[in-house]
Amino acid sequence: MQPTGALSRWNIGENHWTQCLSGPWLGFRREGEEARCEIANDVQGTDSITASKAGTHSERAMFFAYLLASKPHGTLYIGSTSDLMRRVWEHKAKAVPGFTAKYGVDRMVWFERYDTLEAAIQRERRIKSWKRAWKIELIEKDNPHWIDLYSSLST
Repeated sequence: MQPTGALSRWNIGENHWTQCLSGPWLGFRREGEEARCEIANDVQGTDSITASKAGTHSERAMFFAYLLASKPHGTLYIGSTSDLMRRVWEHKAKAVPGFTAKYGVDRMVWFERYDTLEAAIQRERRIKSWKRAWKIELIEKDNPHWIDLYSSLST
């Protein structure tokens, strides 16, 4: 089931973010800022999530590269997205048919944030070309117990 309600709060590093999950202001904003959440359709035909302060039009998009696993040391999947919560939820709910649904790959074990879509995609492609052992090393550097980090996004 997809998250419901007006707001979902989560942390990335030292930043606290609020995700607007309903209404016309779908997107993210940094906690403590006077901001409205909105979707901008300006990045290669996909939705980029931006927050703009009232009276200004400064955009701060967030993009992510992420790794999913079926279990510790199991099947791996690398992806990139502009909406990490939604995309991981889609993997968990098997909402989109494909590799992750077929092989039960839905445990988010690693992610990084980027300021541009190009940087996130570049990192995704670089990691895809890595040996499996390097990917496991990357995961275990920050997440040695292969804990599903999805729940930490919504707290």
